[in-house]
Amino acid sequence: MFGSNRFFQLILLSAVLISFSACEDSSSTSPADVRQSEFVFSHNIEVGAQPSSVFYDNVRNVFHVFCLGIDNNFNRVFEADSGDVKGSWWIITDGTNPVKARDFDEFPAFPSRPAFLPEDNIVYINHGTKIISYDLTNYEVVDNHLTDIAARGISGTESLLFVSKLNEYGTPGSVLVYNTHSKQTLQTIEAGISVQQNLYFPTADNGIGLAVLNEGNWGAEDSKLMLGTVPITGAPEFTIFNVGGMGNHIAKHEDKIALTATGSHEIYIVDITNMSVSDAISVETGGYDGPRESCFANDSFLFVTTYAGDLRKININNSKVEKTLPLSGKGEGLCIHDKYMLVANSLNASYQAINTITVFELKAVAE
Repeated sequence: MFGSNRFFQLILLSAVLISFSACEDSSSTSPADVRQSEFVFSHNIEVGAQPSSVFYDNVRNVFHVFCLGIDNNFNRVFEADSGDVKGSWWIITDGTNPVKARDFDEFPAFPSRPAFLPEDNIVYINHGTKIISYDLTNYEVVDNHLTDIAARGISGTESLLFVSKLNEYGTPGSVLVYNTHSKQTLQTIEAGISVQQNLYFPTADNGIGLAVLNEGNWGAEDSKLMLGTVPITGAPEFTIFNVGGMGNHIAKHEDKIALTATGSHEIYIVDITNMSVSDAISVETGGYDGPRESCFANDSFLFVTTYAGDLRKININNSKVEKTLPLSGKGEGLCIHDKYMLVANSLNASYQAINTITVFELKAVAE
């Protein structure tokens, strides 16, 4: 059960102040108008090894890029003599001039699903078996949280986090409701096989909305999306949707949620208002080259990274792939703000770590 009603009333009052990256929730941004304009390739930027997630900071007016580094022994311990490369954090202004903010002392986890909260000047990053919070201005460590779990995703507010906890791969996981001030887990929500990302969002009545995605069983098309609300007291109330195979990522815009299903090569569009799956769109990939992450450009268009080494523009209105844009590697996270779209190229065709961000710029097109 949750704590006192007073605590949750304070959380709810603060919920409407939270802003998200364009990749996770674009409702609070001014999405690009790609109906009269098109994103075209501009240039590549070199950052740290294996860039994974990109966020726009609407307070400091910069992009933040989080890189996983290279852990050759997969032991979560940096060993220079093994050829390891530390994970790192980079700042990019106006699509150019990358500056390293810091190296990480511990490798960020994969997948990288931080809770990025620019108006609270803080980001919570999942590192192996702990969550570490960092100051967005000076890039220093603020605190350690939940030091004994493998977190697959984090969302929430400065004081209330929802943490996707993976137990053993292929077994049921959970979402922890965690108070960052008291460092107490307030509730544990069952979240299905191989839980992945979760995404907090304020509801129309300033309540707590939550979407939770799990992969399901390897090779099966049994991924689930749990969508609903977390009341002040009592159990959460979820509607559960079947969303293909190997569910990987959640993006939100206004009353729509987009889910990438890597195994079944589809994007599922979920209508929050009607609580229904409104479409399942083929991304037209195959094998191990499925879709990874997505980002709404506006009400009609969605961009999706793939392990085929490209970016696909999806028309939500007619359920078609309208355009395929080459990347310099297998794409992961992406972010759209104003006239720029930044895409993280994490791996090459041989699944070796690379270090580039592909920048696309919005250009007017002839009538």
